[in-house]
Amino acid sequence: MKNIIAILILSFTFSVHATEANLTDPRDVVDTDEGVMSPDQEFNIFSLGQDDVLAPLYRFSQTSWRECTDSITGNYIGYNCVSSRQISDILSRFMNNHFLTCVNEGLVKTGYAPANDLHVTHVGIHADPRHSPQSLHSENRAIDVKEFVAYWPNGASKRIDYQDSANRNFFVAFRQCWGRRVNQYNGCPLYSGESVLTGSIGWENANHQHHMHVSVPYCVGGNYGSYYYMR
Repeated sequence: MKNIIAILILSFTFSVHATEANLTDPRDVVDTDEGVMSPDQEFNIFSLGQDDVLAPLYRFSQTSWRECTDSITGNYIGYNCVSSRQISDILSRFMNNHFLTCVNEGLVKTGYAPANDLHVTHVGIHADPRHSPQSLHSENRAIDVKEFVAYWPNGASKRIDYQDSANRNFFVAFRQCWGRRVNQYNGCPLYSGESVLTGSIGWENANHQHHMHVSVPYCVGGNYGSYYYMR
């Protein structure tokens, strides 16, 4: 009888632990951003035609960000802007439609007038082969932002470095704005009910003290898709 009771207790304990384990959503992972390609790695792949090999691996349509001439300019930190950097269509559209709007929300929140032009210094878009295929970087749907440079018509400019704690209120406002737009225009639920956590990862994670991960998650029918990370 004692043996039967012991077996029942063990079975119940295993059942409870298994149920608890199943409560963890495999998509609810904070991307460490390890393996995002440097410009040198990008050059070795894309300039040598190896992108033809990688292209079929993308599930989402791709386009080019002309960092030097597009309405929103940019560069990988420590490098000059490039004439063409691969990016997903959806991230490109969201950046063009919402980056400046959300930067302006941050500027107004911190006492500045809205800007009319924007430059983005980043630390990568593409994931290298070591990156999880579930990462939004693997589909070029995420960019790691180091800083923004806002420009006004009178020639004034302001550099807004993510790592500088003095800019925290700006980036809170930016992330809240971005999260609302991911919710409204991409049909994604608010992550943990918070706009500030939706489509971005920041200082709340140990791996994101020096840059801000900004993404357009994959959502279908008002829910996060079944495969990719939620942020």
